Amino acid sequence: MKLDKDFFNRPTLQVSKDLLGKFMVRMYRGRPIAGMITETEAYIGPRDMAAHSRFHKDRKPQKWQPKFEDLLRPHVGENAKEHFMQWAATGAKITPRTIAEYLDGGTIYIYLVYGMYWNMNLSTAGPGIPECVLLRAAVPVDPKTGELDRKKYGLANGPGKLCKYFRTDKGFYAENVCDSDRIWLEDRGVVFPKRRILKGPRIGIDYAGPYWTKMPWRFRVEPFS
Repeated sequence: MKLDKDFFNRPTLQVSKDLLGKFMVRMYRGRPIAGMITETEAYIGPRDMAAHSRFHKDRKPQKWQPKFEDLLRPHVGENAKEHFMQWAATGAKITPRTIAEYLDGGTIYIYLVYGMYWNMNLSTAGPGIPECVLLRAAVPVDPKTGELDRKKYGLANGPGKLCKYFRTDKGFYAENVCDSDRIWLEDRGVVFPKRRILKGPRIGIDYAGPYWTKMPWRFRVEPFS
């Protein structure tokens, strides 16, 4: 069963855990590339100092800039400025890069890290709420058997490697996995009991300060244990 927007438009921490065991499918050159999600990180919007949409230091609303018109119109229609002003009123950070976080659940927020690696997130919590889940790792599926491929586990066990495995880049920015015919997520009935979901601090967010750095919002499972 393909995941719909109702799945993503829920509390981000819950979505982050529920994505474990879901399967991403990417159609590439007429063939499916599939993998089971095994690790995620949750970013809960403006108050989360690790999030890209975190509050400005003075929390003053951003001012409208004409450049946002062309960036927003394809996603929100003619009311681009109205949407921007509603989002900015919260004091959250809005940049050309982070717009995807504000869109409907399941929207891909993908960006380049260190000028080398793509990281893919999926928007959550609902339109206008800039929260998302980072997809950190997946286990490849053998296209012939449909089973998890233990031998290829290392191909997607990191956010950059995951994007490389699924062949995703900036061309997927702001595409919604619930509407797309080239990338989507499926529920294939895999459910991990709570005792198997491991929690820990998120990785690479020292800039967020000690409080947010310690938040146990990285979730993972050991698929072959």
